[in-house]
Amino acid sequence: MSGIPYIRESVILVVTPPIPSNVTLTTINGSLSDNTYNVRVAALSKEVSGDTTTAVAGIASPVQQVTTTATSNDGIRITFDYIDGQRYYRIYIDYVSTGTTYEQYKDIDVTTDATIDAVNNKIQVDVTSLSTGWTSGYPAGEPKNTIATGRFTGEVTLPSPQIEYESMWEVGSIEPTLILQKQREISGTINGVVVDGHFLRSALGAASRSGSGPYTHTYTPGRPLPPMDILAELTNLDLTGSSQKMRFKECMIDSITITAEENEALKYEMSIIGKDYETWSNTLTAPSAVTTQPFMFYHGTFKFGSWGTIAHVNSLELSINNNVEAKFYASRTPTKLVAQRMEASVTANLDVVNTTVWNHVANSGSDISKLDTSALEFDFVKGSDTLRFKLINAYPKPGQYSIPEQGRINIDVEFFFENLQVILIDSVPNYAL
Repeated sequence: MSGIPYIRESVILVVTPPIPSNVTLTTINGSLSDNTYNVRVAALSKEVSGDTTTAVAGIASPVQQVTTTATSNDGIRITFDYIDGQRYYRIYIDYVSTGTTYEQYKDIDVTTDATIDAVNNKIQVDVTSLSTGWTSGYPAGEPKNTIATGRFTGEVTLPSPQIEYESMWEVGSIEPTLILQKQREISGTINGVVVDGHFLRSALGAASRSGSGPYTHTYTPGRPLPPMDILAELTNLDLTGSSQKMRFKECMIDSITITAEENEALKYEMSIIGKDYETWSNTLTAPSAVTTQPFMFYHGTFKFGSWGTIAHVNSLELSINNNVEAKFYASRTPTKLVAQRMEASVTANLDVVNTTVWNHVANSGSDISKLDTSALEFDFVKGSDTLRFKLINAYPKPGQYSIPEQGRINIDVEFFFENLQVILIDSVPNYAL
């Protein structure tokens, strides 16, 4: 058999705000000039609802075309699939008149600027003019065919379809006489290093921002979780250069684990659940390489509430589980992804160096007054950027000391807490995911 296998080095992997699907155009009454119009739609990411300048657009839908020819149809009705949890979109329209190309775009909020057809699960936007609310000239690099949203390392398991089968035996049969093809779920994992704020809002659900550069992003638990699409292109390196392009639609982060260990970069592992899978026939461009250094363990300062700063920390692990449930309403593939209540935990491995650690950890189980209700803060400072994990009303669970044959005595401590904040201070005004 001829051909070279697909290898990691030939893969393009892009994670983007969800791409609007099934965009269709029809003509309606309006005041547009008779012309042929090219239309694309992109999901828009905003950390602040009123933000009109720093919102980040995802990859745009493929170009659709419509021609207006008379007064009775000199408007455009744009219809596309409703996306759970996606409130903002950017509409791109361009056309040619007397040899000149004109570009117009407009940001919309589906709660005020569109009609939601809940029966057919569609969003409808009517364009009757390109004046009020429209901006001339597309933003640089838009509409996008790619987007850089992080540095992916380690193993990536693409969220491929997981089909459930069931064997059936008729009476008198030894072997199965029928194989039932049941529900099809989409799941996978993505690993990477923590470079900036990408995926923090998607993992927790809510975001706020203050400042005007540097910006302070505060991510907290909230619902609904922001959805995302994952695009992958696998190119065969033989002479034909054949490739396979895939799109995993409307995914959510079911769980994420962020680890910090000695002499290592901060790493994350995300478990992904999606709605559906399809081949992607449109252009997919490799994103620009991420050149920013990740946050490292040695950037860390560990403040254990009223204990103060404890330097003798060997490792930390933050786990967030959103308990995303795929719902199948008269469908073989999920029609809804429902993020339920969040469960989170933090574990730390500490070297035992003084009685402070002993009194607050080992004795906390026998004397509840020893429980620490202050905020635990784990800060990582990289140049002018700060990443802070803040646990409010946190309680340590007693750990067991392990005395090895030789070497240091350390203890694993698990913290239970009532509130979680992830705070990022940097120069980026808005993150796509």
